[in-house]
Amino acid sequence: MTRAGRGCDVLLQTGTTARLVPRDLEAAVCLAGKEPLPTKRPTRVAEIRLDAGARARSVDTLSESGFVAASARSLETFRREVRR
Repeated sequence: MTRAGRGCDVLLQTGTTARLVPRDLEAAVCLAGKEPLPTKRPTRVAEIRLDAGARARSVDTLSESGFVAASARSLETFRREVRR
């Protein structure tokens, strides 16, 4: 498990509410209820992904088709913005 994944687990296990600015997509997708996806500079919000998935997340919820599809859409937006 990555460091981001371990951080996600700690917050979920303790029931902690937090506002975080993760540096990688894995952490953002794992933790977010609302995930603003930025553009390259000049930075703006390209899209806000709202997560209607289950809380608290577990290995089972992270592999559900709805969560996987939302993660794929986030990655697609990220890739699109990086290529601009």
